[in-house]
Amino acid sequence: DTARLFDDLINDHQVVAVVVRINSGGGSAGASDRAYHALRRLAAAKPVVALYDAVCASGGYYIGCAAQEIMVHRGTITGSIGVFAMVPNLADARSLFAIHRHTIATGPRADLFSTDAFTPEKEAAFRQVVTDVDQRFQRIVGERRRLDAAQVHELAGGRVFSGDEAIANGLADRIGNLASAIARARELAGVKEPLPIERLPESGGLAARLGLGGVSTGILPAVTAGALPAELSLWLNMARSRRLHV
Repeated sequence: DTARLFDDLINDHQVVAVVVRINSGGGSAGASDRAYHALRRLAAAKPVVALYDAVCASGGYYIGCAAQEIMVHRGTITGSIGVFAMVPNLADARSLFAIHRHTIATGPRADLFSTDAFTPEKEAAFRQVVTDVDQRFQRIVGERRRLDAAQVHELAGGRVFSGDEAIANGLADRIGNLASAIARARELAGVKEPLPIERLPESGGLAARLGLGGVSTGILPAVTAGALPAELSLWLNMARSRRLHV
């Protein structure tokens, strides 16, 4: 939905500039990447200013890198350039409930997303993917913020910064608020007079539309959450997620 919204704005000739207001602690690496590239397409067509709200970290920061400029509040928590993958180990829980199963796989990594304990092969496979996504994240930050690889590496590793620190480290451009972000976007578009402002989407916040506000859920088929301990239900939800997070 968010990518489609950004793409629709490209061809909307009544829109001369866009302010993307992001308040998110991160989320799915795949969703963040899709939203980032959609915003890049929009930023190639017209000025885009990203305004980081109370928290804009990890996947939220990733998306905002697509904008021509990044504005923050002094108290904004941002950065957290890093990637993690999480797969629950339910082996002990299955033993508790006397649940046993047989797995037939074509190779040691074929059941990569199973909820068994990690094997060395499984851990190596996950590390390879996490490293690849993390390097892409750092490369995007370096390119968009004009920082060399060594600088980005020093700022990465999940470190978070205040708005002032982000500016000092080159991760953001200036302190601002919604009014000044709109004024800056209008300035970048070369428009002097005030213009009508439209807020999109009309219902719900942008962070919710980005899918960055919480953990993806979804109970395993034929399992009722109410019949299980809360901890086990949570792990089942996470097992269904199977996503990299940034």
